[in-house]
Amino acid sequence: MTAADLVRRRTAKGPDPTARENAAEWLAAELLNGARKVTEIKILAEKAGISERTLKRAKADLGVVAKQVSGQSHGGWTWELPSRSPLEEVEEVLARQHPGGTS
Repeated sequence: MTAADLVRRRTAKGPDPTARENAAEWLAAELLNGARKVTEIKILAEKAGISERTLKRAKADLGVVAKQVSGQSHGGWTWELPSRSPLEEVEEVLARQHPGGTS
């Protein structure tokens, strides 16, 4: 499932879904390799033409996890993609064991 698929599933009505989907795909790509500083993400999003409100909506759609870095009260937050659920892990293992699907 892609970031755009997640957004389509969770979004009913509201702001331009295309902008939101694009922001979700952009954010997922930025967080693909692990947690990133929120201040850095916001700067990069602005440069990419993504408004802060759209970025927050994309964050919610993807279920991005915000964590405060211990010992830092200002600007010490990171965002990361959520961990996969146990069901997703089982489905991946089954898919690798049965690459052609079940018959």
